[in-house]
Amino acid sequence: MNNANWIAHDQSPYSLPDGQPGVGTSARVRVRIPSSLRPAQVRLAQLVGGEPLWTEMRALPDVEELQAGFSWLEGRLVNLTPVTRYMFSIYDEHDGVHLTTRGARRFTGPYRDWFQLLAEPHAPSWLPGRVFYQVFVDRFRNGDPTNDPQDGEWTYNGRPVIRRAWDELPTGPGNIFEHFGGDLDGITSSLDYLSELGVNALYLTPIFDSPSNHRYDTRDYLKVDPHLGGEPALRRLLDAAHARGFKVILDGVFNHTGNEEQHFLRAVQGIEPERSMFTFRADGMYEAYIGVKTLPKIDYSAPESLEAFIDGPGAPVREWLRFGADGWRLDVSQMMGVHGGDGGNLAIHRRLKAAARAENNQAYIFGERSYDAEDALRVSADGRDGEDGVMNYHGFYHPVLEWLAGRRLWGQEIKATAESAWEVMFETWRVLAPDKRLGQYNLVGSHDVPRLITTVKGDVRLALTALTALMAFPGTPGVYYGDEIGLSGDGDPHNRAPFPWDETRWNGGLRAGVKALISARRGCPALQTGSLVKLHASEHTLAFGRGSVGLDGQLDAAIAVLTSAPWDELTLNLNSLGLLEARFEDALSGESFQASGGQLRLAVSQPRLLTLKH
Repeated sequence: MNNANWIAHDQSPYSLPDGQPGVGTSARVRVRIPSSLRPAQVRLAQLVGGEPLWTEMRALPDVEELQAGFSWLEGRLVNLTPVTRYMFSIYDEHDGVHLTTRGARRFTGPYRDWFQLLAEPHAPSWLPGRVFYQVFVDRFRNGDPTNDPQDGEWTYNGRPVIRRAWDELPTGPGNIFEHFGGDLDGITSSLDYLSELGVNALYLTPIFDSPSNHRYDTRDYLKVDPHLGGEPALRRLLDAAHARGFKVILDGVFNHTGNEEQHFLRAVQGIEPERSMFTFRADGMYEAYIGVKTLPKIDYSAPESLEAFIDGPGAPVREWLRFGADGWRLDVSQMMGVHGGDGGNLAIHRRLKAAARAENNQAYIFGERSYDAEDALRVSADGRDGEDGVMNYHGFYHPVLEWLAGRRLWGQEIKATAESAWEVMFETWRVLAPDKRLGQYNLVGSHDVPRLITTVKGDVRLALTALTALMAFPGTPGVYYGDEIGLSGDGDPHNRAPFPWDETRWNGGLRAGVKALISARRGCPALQTGSLVKLHASEHTLAFGRGSVGLDGQLDAAIAVLTSAPWDELTLNLNSLGLLEARFEDALSGESFQASGGQLRLAVSQPRLLTLKH
């Protein structure tokens, strides 16, 4: 069937004009086909009782002018369930294809490939248009020197803490004892800087009372660390951030506590019910996160654990959302479970999500899952779910950075290609329901991986290529503090160096590129909620498109062109985006490009993020 690859259903507003109307209702769905195709039959298949229910689709009159050269057909899904799966079948006199998330193919494929419509919204409505900025709090800015930790002020695990000067670098051994004095007031005083950069959401590493600089060994979940300014400083930050329209996400460490946490201290004394809240072995040792004794794992087989940490009236999940936080990032979320393991993980996350949404029905909950999270993100047949998304290492960070850097995370060389990176990125994206696609927290840097500029061996062009992919790919992008100015460093602790507020130490060109990319992301609807279409993938170069049609029929589109080679020339076919004639502007260079007859020709010596100009 000619032009079958131009058939599209992008799940944007025009394709789903009724949105998510609720269980038991019906919803219109639309599919776009080339006008030249003139199919004999177009049918909509809805999965009902484990089998397809087929209905005929009808042509929409008078919509040819929406997109020259394309027509739209409409069908209806009936008696919606919490998760309704569907696909389209298009036949002419001699051939036929089925349209699923894999594209137009002659075979229907497994139900996993079919489109999903969630009857009710699952993602917070504020997520589209957000660009996050991750702050490692001790290292971003010192807003109040009076609360700085001092040399020997306390001991942790038998060693005194150390106060370091801001312009020093963290050392290796013993780095968890080194404090630089960054605090919450430092973030508040930097909101002008963050607003000017263009970000509008914050993700903070842990802020609760803890003896270490990273604070992933919580001592008191209901107390903001006094060395960060305590509750008054958090109140000031939340109020100031919200006044600017920012959202603020806190880091929830609910897989393990610190070994100075009150429940654990009672547990080691054999006191119940606290003893049952942790997993003790016959030799008296307890299960701990990757065997680190200062990080005892919480055992969620005990009802008291769930009440104390997850969904009791005074649990931290609820308490800090009531205080005004906008959601949680969940540390090592895949490890939370019973009896020292990960058993019951999804059930725990569903309880956590329910508790969070009971306090704030727009709370954003995303987990740190470094590998495949498809099962964890699946919405159940009865509509229950856990995390809104995950830190997308598996489906974004690893494929993009391994391709661009030519090595795996910790240095092993690999001959990855743009095409192989795309295969992982697209496969991870397409199997998720649309709301879960929005909830993916995409990243090119964090406190757990080498700095971006270090990963790409100082190549600013490749760093901008990774950041272009970040701002162009579906999901919610997050920038790690300092990556925008070229802060360097291998793994912990050097990837957690203090932010240099002396602008002469910044890479101004990189920062200007990041600002331009963020501006394009926030100003282009297609980059926020649009479809994902491969336009080109080869050894060195990847181009993909984002497309969206609003309820008014207004088409929006963007194109990302990424290359690991110093030069490439491309001719892109834009028919799969529904574009024949179009003008684009490059967010990074300001150049204009004209597509004609569905073809866009351009030279690529740097990354490009092209947005449609109406």
